[in-house]
Amino acid sequence: MWDIIGHERAVQALQHSINTGHVAHAYLFAGAPHIGKTTVTLTLAQALNCAAAEPPCGTCASCRKIQRGTHPDVQFIAPLQDRLQHAPGRAEAAEPVGRRKRIRQDLIAIDDIRDMQRSVALAPLEGRCKVVVIAGAERMTIEAANALLKTLEEPPDRVVLALTTADAGLLLPTIVSRCQVVPLARLSRQQVEAVLQERWGAEPAQAHLLAALSGGRLGWAITALQDEAILTERADHVQLLTRALEAGPAERLDLAKDLGQQRDQAITMLHTWLAWARDMWLIALGCPDRIVNIDHAPALQTVAQRVGAPAGQDLILALQDTLRQLDQNVNPRLAFEVLLLSLPQQPVME
Repeated sequence: MWDIIGHERAVQALQHSINTGHVAHAYLFAGAPHIGKTTVTLTLAQALNCAAAEPPCGTCASCRKIQRGTHPDVQFIAPLQDRLQHAPGRAEAAEPVGRRKRIRQDLIAIDDIRDMQRSVALAPLEGRCKVVVIAGAERMTIEAANALLKTLEEPPDRVVLALTTADAGLLLPTIVSRCQVVPLARLSRQQVEAVLQERWGAEPAQAHLLAALSGGRLGWAITALQDEAILTERADHVQLLTRALEAGPAERLDLAKDLGQQRDQAITMLHTWLAWARDMWLIALGCPDRIVNIDHAPALQTVAQRVGAPAGQDLILALQDTLRQLDQNVNPRLAFEVLLLSLPQQPVME
C-alpha cells in the first residue's frame, strides 16, 4: 500500500508502471521543498523491491530496510551538508577517508556520481533492482551532472534512478529529457490541517496555524509540529523584522553588520521576511484571506495600512534581490545594508 498523503496522480502513475512492467529507468520528481519528494522516492524503492503480493507492504524485510536506510540496493545521494545534518555522528561514512576535502558542502560532487556508477555496475545484492535517489539534483556540479548524463544515456539493467528537485528548470535540459518527470503539487490547507489533527494529534489551533504557514508542504508542517525550535526561530525572525522597520539608519547599519556575519542563518530569515512582506502586500490589496502568517494579522494590517501596496511590492522585490545576491556570493554585509536602508520606516504594533 502506498502510504502517501496527497499526490494521488503521481502514485497512480507509478503503480500503473509497476503493474504493467513499464518502469522507467529514471524519474524526476519536481516540487517544493518538504512537499514529500523523498517519501515518494523511497516508497517507490519499496514497491520495486517488496516481497509481498501487493507492494509496497511496508512490513517485509526489504521494506523495513529501505525505511531504515540500510538496504544494500538502495542508495541515497545528497549534498554532504544535508547528509551530515540528517545523519549526525556519521561524518566518516558520508565522506570517505582520503578524499580531497570539498570546497562546497552544499553541492553534489562528481565523486558522488562516480561512486554511484561503480555501484550500479554490479548486480543487486538482495532486491530485484537497485534504486538510486539523488536528492536536490539541481545542486549537482556541472562535472557531476555531465557524469550522470552518461548513466542516463546508457542506463544499466535492473537500476532505477529517482532524482528530486525543487525546480526542473535548474537542471540540464538533456538530463530532464532523459527522465520521466513526475510533478508533485502542494496540498490544500484543509488537507494539511486535517492530517495534522487526525494522524499526528495536533491541537486544532496548532494545526490551523501550521497548515497556513506550510504553504501546502506537509513535510514542513509535520517537522514544525515535532520541533518547537522551528516556530521559535520564526518568531525571532519576525521580531527582528519588526525591529528593523522601527529602527533608524544607524541601527539598521549595525543590524546589517550582524546579519552579514551569519549568512546561512540570514538566508532562512529572509525567507520568513519574504512571506511576511507578501502577506502585508496581500492585505494592502484587500486579500487578507490569502495570508499565511495568520497569527500576525493585526501587525500586518497596521503596516499594510500605513505603507500601502506599492511599498509592499517594492519590499518583496528587494528581499528577492537580496536572496539572489547572497546566492551569487555578493558581500553579505553590503547586501543587507542596501536591503535594510530601503525598508520603509514604520512602527509595528501587535
